[in-house]
Amino acid sequence: CNSKELYGKKFGPNLKDSSKTNKKGALSFNNTGISYRVPGWSYIKYRDGEEELYDMKKDPQQFTNLVRNKDSKVSEQLAEIRAQFEKRLKKFGLSLRK
Repeated sequence: CNSKELYGKKFGPNLKDSSKTNKKGALSFNNTGISYRVPGWSYIKYRDGEEELYDMKKDPQQFTNLVRNKDSKVSEQLAEIRAQFEKRLKKFGLSLRK
């Protein structure tokens, strides 16, 4: 394979220094929506507009959806993840369509 045909970022630096990362989060797709994982958090947005947010440090089994949590820190985290999520979708020309 010609290296000019490949795309992505080198991850060699991550092997030498685990504090380095290539991307801030990862998108995962299924028939009902898209999930976005960032360090410590999991965000899911469904085609019907419903959302889920989980604190992966406190709730790794994802039992407590924090989307409707009124805590200001959670609300700030949700707003930040929503913005990152939308930015990533836009960057790749993706959308959640019914």
